[in-house]
Amino acid sequence: MPTARRAAAGSSGGRSADGSVGPSPSPSPGPPSRRLGDIQGLRAVAVLLVVAYHAGLPVQGGFVGVDVFFVISGFVITMLLLRELAAHGRIRFRRFYARRIRRLLPALALVLTVTALLSMVLQSPFGSQQDTAVAGVGASMWLANVALYLVTGDYFDNAAETIPLLHTWSLAVEEQFYLVFPVLLAVGYWWGRRKQRRGVGGATLVMAAVVAASFAISLWLSYGHGLPFIDKPSTAAFYSAPSRAWEFGIGGLVALWADRGTPLSRAAGAAVGWTGAALLLAAATLIPDTAVFPGSVAVVPVVGTALVIVGGRTEGGALGRLLARRPLQAIGDVSYSWYLWHWPLIVFAHLVWPSDSGVTVAAAVIALPLAWASYTYFEQPIRRGGGLSAWATVRLAVVSIVVPILLFGVVYAEATRSWGNPAIAAMAEQVRPVPTGYREGCHSSTPVPARNLTRCTFEGRPGGPRVFLVGDSNAGQYAEAVIDAGRALDRTVVLATMSGCPLIDLVFERAGRPDDDCRIFQEQSTRWLTEQAGASIVIAAANEAINDPEVTLRDPLTGEGASEPSAKQRLWAAGLERTLTALKSAGHAVLMVNVIPHLGGDQQRWWSPSQCALPTLRDSVSDCGVEVPLQDVDETQARARTAEHDAAASAGVQEMDLRAVLCPDSSCRSVRDGVWIYRDGLHISTRQSHALAGEFEIALGGNP
Repeated sequence: MPTARRAAAGSSGGRSADGSVGPSPSPSPGPPSRRLGDIQGLRAVAVLLVVAYHAGLPVQGGFVGVDVFFVISGFVITMLLLRELAAHGRIRFRRFYARRIRRLLPALALVLTVTALLSMVLQSPFGSQQDTAVAGVGASMWLANVALYLVTGDYFDNAAETIPLLHTWSLAVEEQFYLVFPVLLAVGYWWGRRKQRRGVGGATLVMAAVVAASFAISLWLSYGHGLPFIDKPSTAAFYSAPSRAWEFGIGGLVALWADRGTPLSRAAGAAVGWTGAALLLAAATLIPDTAVFPGSVAVVPVVGTALVIVGGRTEGGALGRLLARRPLQAIGDVSYSWYLWHWPLIVFAHLVWPSDSGVTVAAAVIALPLAWASYTYFEQPIRRGGGLSAWATVRLAVVSIVVPILLFGVVYAEATRSWGNPAIAAMAEQVRPVPTGYREGCHSSTPVPARNLTRCTFEGRPGGPRVFLVGDSNAGQYAEAVIDAGRALDRTVVLATMSGCPLIDLVFERAGRPDDDCRIFQEQSTRWLTEQAGASIVIAAANEAINDPEVTLRDPLTGEGASEPSAKQRLWAAGLERTLTALKSAGHAVLMVNVIPHLGGDQQRWWSPSQCALPTLRDSVSDCGVEVPLQDVDETQARARTAEHDAAASAGVQEMDLRAVLCPDSSCRSVRDGVWIYRDGLHISTRQSHALAGEFEIALGGNP
């Protein structure tokens, strides 16, 4: 199954200079009716990259196809608007937006409608249907990128790759570009005519300013620097229009250059074009999906695309002839449609046949004839309705927007109420509740000393020793248990956890980048805890990093790094021992909870209720569960458990093993006798956490 990055690497498809697919006036010298063959072929290359990448084919940088589309759109829309200005002295905004509506909305509405109907029968009401509904409403309103920013990337969100409309984020970015850019270009053109009698010069200055500002924002966010109201900067860099506008702007600058009628010589054009093609090839084959993106590396596909377009303004070039070949032209014609259909089909096909490794490729291929049929018999008749009145266009827009929104509203509302099924509702009451730490904002990347702990403090006897619950989400899952135990013992409990960040003296590197937020949390939180009066500290961690090939561990003292499990086990034991020893030496009683059994699933690495389709749940909610022999779990977690035990023994701290409680008959089950033990494969349910209060009361009763 494609990764989340793959799922997000969609683009907005192919369009000619008038916003449609097909013949359009040439922006370069030559007959005005000449088809933009190189642009249409370039669209085909871009959509092939994106689809191949989504299908899981070995094109590791195929996600850069989205950047190719953005540059193309900036180029063709700028050329269209420049012709408007030259011919009429103004931009006919009503005509411009009417054509956008006829070209984009009906095709999108058709895909959204089909997706809503398929979601009802193939997805789960435990998050998947809700996420799809939110994305669908956002896509209908040209705000899919905003909606997806809100529902992806956080811990409790479903995997991004399970959202069949995730690819619509880039379409939303492009639609937002259409809303703003014509106004900016008109202002720049008007200003240039007034000040210098050169409208193109003014438009160029405005475009250059947009490129510079947007590129600066993109770099700032990509490398983790926040802005007001943005708590996920790298996610915002990927999804947001302001951080992507520079890519459209580069295409616009090429169009402004081409408008001046100064084509390159054939030799120069060939050199420029083939250089651009080489950059695109390098980007598609060498940029890994683990790279910081867009970041600075996005310059490669963006500049490459721009150079190919510049080279294509030269008549008779070999690259232009290659891109103008009929197969590429045909794919370019249906690229928008293929883009719209391919990802939903891939997601739904994988839900139906989760174990078939070839299903993603098959779905992507099947999407092509479906795209042709949609383009030929649905999109083109509507787009060619050039005589559509203003009111008819408005009605078309309203229907295209409202119908999908109503359908997705039904999906969201019914999924939230468990589709009126008592058995599903009973299950939802156990697996849906959010642990207290998350609900109260106690689970964040902010170091403990910098937090407002008021809402995360559950008062007990004044002046008595406190209990701190620290670690990653596998510590946060015990919030109910520790709070209940604290009440029974009349002790104050403080929650302070961070997703994916164990409280351990190690540096975590993902995709070759150190997790600086985690490291800051670890260092500052540990230091702060050692400065507190004697307390009980409950610490726990998932420890999955030991077996995760995408995570490298590094010892902050020696600089030694490890990516192989046995070496990571050794570093983990040493780093954990240092943390435990520091806390114990500060006068604290430390309780280390051993990693719980984690449950694998059929469709993903870890089981989740979001994998269970609605029809399956209607038949029997128990069929949604999973059972794994404890022996198999122990074999998988052997390194993690050994590292924990060695660290605890060396530091001389108390251990707590819950395996016998969670797997009483040597079999670990997500549901037992109608009671849901796990909320997903990595975490126990809040109900089970409450049930463990007695265990923690006993363990903490002998501590200060």
